[in-house]
Amino acid sequence: MNPFANWSAADVDAHNARVNPSKVLVLPDNPEPIDLESKLHQQIIDYCDAQWPRWKYIRARMDKRSTIGNGVHDFTIFAPGRVICVECKARNEKLRDDQLAWKKELEMLGITVHVVRSMEEFLKVASDPDRIQAVAAFEKIIAMQPCIDGGGCCYPMHDGDGEYVGEQNVDPLEVIRGMAQIAQEFLEFVKQ
Repeated sequence: MNPFANWSAADVDAHNARVNPSKVLVLPDNPEPIDLESKLHQQIIDYCDAQWPRWKYIRARMDKRSTIGNGVHDFTIFAPGRVICVECKARNEKLRDDQLAWKKELEMLGITVHVVRSMEEFLKVASDPDRIQAVAAFEKIIAMQPCIDGGGCCYPMHDGDGEYVGEQNVDPLEVIRGMAQIAQEFLEFVKQ
């Protein structure tokens, strides 16, 4: 029995969007703030649904004030390894007092509620530059792992463009110091 036999064309398109990680989200030509908050909601939903694995989310209703709690943000998005809290606002909308209070209380708990007015702003939040910075720092540390070559430690050397140019014998303690320096720089970046 074919489990897909009763799928509509829309079901197939939705499935293909979820399982095709190379699907490119078409963004509006104009990244300026939107006039209708509902339009931004739909763009964020489409983006989350296009990810693989699909990003799960909880979304507050737009047709009435939240029944979850006063001032609660619009989206709680579950992305790989993190949770993103998002409040959508149209071009000239401001946070209500109850939304400001909610945002402030979460900030006191170390949680950021990102206020976004365009899909471009949302994508900046979703791209997670701290995570990108963390990956880069740990890749550098892994690259510094010394290899054993004839009883000595070798360190891969790269030119200014990052091209491999050979290995150099180094003191293992120098490699460890280099690893510690990269880790320290990253920790300082994270604490900012």
